[in-house]
Amino acid sequence: MAGKPQNIIFDLGNVIVDIDEARTFRALSDYLEEPGTGRIPSVLVSIIHAYEQGFIQTPEFLNEILLHMPHGLLEEHLIQAWNAMLIDIPQHRLEMIKQLRGSYGVYILSNTNELHLEWVNHFLNQNYQMSCFDDIVDFALYSHHAQSRKPQAEIYHELLKRTRISAESAVFFDDKPENVAAAKLAGIDAHLSPANIDISTQCAVFL
Repeated sequence: MAGKPQNIIFDLGNVIVDIDEARTFRALSDYLEEPGTGRIPSVLVSIIHAYEQGFIQTPEFLNEILLHMPHGLLEEHLIQAWNAMLIDIPQHRLEMIKQLRGSYGVYILSNTNELHLEWVNHFLNQNYQMSCFDDIVDFALYSHHAQSRKPQAEIYHELLKRTRISAESAVFFDDKPENVAAAKLAGIDAHLSPANIDISTQCAVFL
């Protein structure tokens, strides 16, 4: 990308939304009688990825996971474990997005799923009187709507297609190196958002 970007693309998890994925995997492993290990069978990982890409819907996802859990586990307890990774959406990051939108196109590209998006939207509504991130960004593309997930190339091209922005005009921030590398292959100027630097600080320096 030559010169100043015209569009900014943010990941959500550990960029805008504070998450700890290990909390969910520990909670699931506790039900699998491997307490505290965070280890889950590969078949569950496959189910999770299918759900995250919208290949299965929430009722099927929950039913499939429950088949591998101890008999009698309640669906509500499984949902609590699944949402355990979701922690907070700090207000200063929302304010940053609002400010940036005055000068840039602002977009979200996130690997997420229906249950987690419901949690996010409920949190935004309860704490900031927002219905969803669409209230403050130009467009948000979630993996379960795109039927693709980062770092698959398709999801980056789908975002560019739907928003009609060029790869060369955009900068992308994500917390996972493999997602940053894939975005670069798609022609997007991509940067790792490290855990020890808040995205608001990173944007202030970079932009």
